[in-house]
Amino acid sequence: MKDAIGRLARRIAPRTMTNLETISRWDSEYEDHGPRIVVYERELRELRREVDAMRREQRRVVELYDAVFEHARRTGASADGSDAVAGRGPDESGRGA
Repeated sequence: MKDAIGRLARRIAPRTMTNLETISRWDSEYEDHGPRIVVYERELRELRREVDAMRREQRRVVELYDAVFEHARRTGASADGSDAVAGRGPDESGRGA
């Protein structure tokens, strides 16, 4: 009876039966991988936490850079150390070092 139902199912829905047989093989092949999957899920959660922490640190660094450059802009300091307001360089001659 079981064989007759199997043959009938293969005639009616051959692709579905092929998929079911494939899944059945996978189940038997990977039945002992459950604990390994749990370990992988834990590692993945830990890695996600680390990535989130790194993103938060990166945001802090960007905020600090923004604050430094905003302070430099407000005080008139330039990247080469010259005073943009007075127009003089570090050696006060206006030519730079």
